[in-house]
Amino acid sequence: AKPDLAVVHLGRASQFGEDCCQALHTGSVTPALPLLAIVESPAQSAVLKTAHTLGIDDFILSTASDAEFVWRIQALQRLRADRRLYRTREPWEHFVMTCADGILVCDATGEITFANATARALFPSELNDTSRPLDLFDSPSQAALRKIEASAGSAPAAAVQVKLTSACAGSEIAHVTVSPLGQDERLWTIRLINPSGEMDHNTIVSQRLDILGQLTGGIAHDLNNVLNAVIGGTTLLELDAASALQPQIRSILKTAKRGGDLLQQLLLFSRGSDVCHELTDLNEIARECAAIAADTFPHHVEVRFRAPQNGQFPKIEANPAQLHQILMNLCVNARDGMPNGGQLTIATGRCHLTPEEVTAVQEAKVEGDYLTVEVSDSGTGIPPEVRDRIFEPFFSTKPKGRGTGLGLPTVLRLMQLHGGFLTVDSDTDKGTAVKCYFPFSAQP
Repeated sequence: AKPDLAVVHLGRASQFGEDCCQALHTGSVTPALPLLAIVESPAQSAVLKTAHTLGIDDFILSTASDAEFVWRIQALQRLRADRRLYRTREPWEHFVMTCADGILVCDATGEITFANATARALFPSELNDTSRPLDLFDSPSQAALRKIEASAGSAPAAAVQVKLTSACAGSEIAHVTVSPLGQDERLWTIRLINPSGEMDHNTIVSQRLDILGQLTGGIAHDLNNVLNAVIGGTTLLELDAASALQPQIRSILKTAKRGGDLLQQLLLFSRGSDVCHELTDLNEIARECAAIAADTFPHHVEVRFRAPQNGQFPKIEANPAQLHQILMNLCVNARDGMPNGGQLTIATGRCHLTPEEVTAVQEAKVEGDYLTVEVSDSGTGIPPEVRDRIFEPFFSTKPKGRGTGLGLPTVLRLMQLHGGFLTVDSDTDKGTAVKCYFPFSAQP
């Protein structure tokens, strides 16, 4: 059986008692036990002065009667029960305070006695010491809320759809429920929803991708045959055609290949990864992409490559072609973001994300070791008003005919297929840095 409390006899040599207290506070079973110390006389001032460091809850003289000793034990048992209740409530209090729903508690008079962080964020100026839940909603909603408040406890809690009047929430629609809490208290929960008949932006994008996937999957085979015929025929023409027709033939060939690349990007949204992963040197892939960019980009774009100084870079399970596609898409975006020239840098590295860092980086799923590759430029940056849309398929800030709006969405999809994530850091007129994180095991 687990002990109810601990009794420590503090004699003249108090070191033994101090060691006992320390062992009890750090043990696997006894850290929350109340401590009752038996002292020989009230003159043990040295012991009394260090009581706060020993974590002692009560004292009793060794000459005390049995009745007094039993009374002290009973008092400390009540203290233990209170501590156990607190330890049990602590995780629930944390859950309530961080819950995504607004939570209010009101007493028998109807005044709010508790509001969690979400509720305070929804009603930053309306909540005060004398607030009532009904005061937070507009007049048309109050009749329905009074009805469910009056029936709370006599029937299962029902949700009422109301419109919030808070300046912070704007025109948001919410589901509100009222439940009994204790004898006279009431628990109000407020959950934001979308107005009836309206879809949020993520739903619209998801439906667009579903339609796109069905359409692309249906025509992919036929379209591939058409493009292969065009590319094959044009290649033969390029070998025999007169020099005067060479520019036109190269233009046809380039356009057909671009169509094939676009088809492959579209297929990423209609199916999962159907390619094999193998042990791949990410550092070498990044070096190759930097060399390609240096050879093909305009001369006013300076391309740099930076790798770890020690030269040790573990391999990861990945598809080399898709890694090339990730980095070249990012490099092309960086080039287009520097119309007047600038510096493009590809840097590789490795890092370990702690639980705190994983919380700070919302895209990260788990703590652990990651290989990183960052593509940064010194260009115009991404305007603040469009930063939330850069991963939206078909959205592009480039002039018509120069961008498909599938570059960054493709990069994001490929990172997900590799179990990784990416972050974007951009300042207007200072440049953009996109950092890709690939998980790997540091164990040999």
